[in-house]
Amino acid sequence: MTNSDDPNPYPFKSGEGVMYHRGRNRNLKARRPMNDEGTFEDAIAGDNIFTQVWFVHGPGMGHQQRVFRGFFSVVDFATIFDSDEAVNVAVWAMPYKVERP
Repeated sequence: MTNSDDPNPYPFKSGEGVMYHRGRNRNLKARRPMNDEGTFEDAIAGDNIFTQVWFVHGPGMGHQQRVFRGFFSVVDFATIFDSDEAVNVAVWAMPYKVERP
């Protein structure tokens, strides 16, 4: 995702917040913030390319056929910090399975 506003009037980080959520259901889930700070796997800070590394969990006992859910949530910081701005959020969801070899 890239900012449509240029230059970024909200210099807090890159202008967006991105999180990756995953889990089995509403109660059993984890989330990881993705970063655009030029650290670890992210090569260039502020380029609006968000990265993160996470480890895939095992399927568990009796859950070889279970479908898990993962989704990315993105919010523009103008949505949070400026009450006059339009709400600019996005969610991309993807189901996935974990199988043992």
